[in-house]
Amino acid sequence: MRKKLLKPFFNIHWSAKTVIKFGVVAADVLLISACLCVDKSLSYMMAETSGYLFSEAIIGGLILDVIAKRMGIEEK
Repeated sequence: MRKKLLKPFFNIHWSAKTVIKFGVVAADVLLISACLCVDKSLSYMMAETSGYLFSEAIIGGLILDVIAKRMGIEEK
C-alpha cells in the first residue's frame, strides 16, 4: 500500500529532483547557521528565510516536474 501511494514521488524528473535537493540543502544550511547565530533578531530572520526557501524549493521542484511531464520531456 505504501509503495502505491509513494510511486508518483519516485518518478520525478531529474531537473525537479535537482531543484528540490539543492533547495532543501540550502535551507538546512541556513537554518543551522541561524541556530549558531548570536544575534536574536538576525537568527529569527534567518530561520524565517530558511522556511521560505524550503517551501519555494519544494513547490518549484514539483511545478518544474509538472511542466517537464506536460511538455513531454521524459527520461529515457
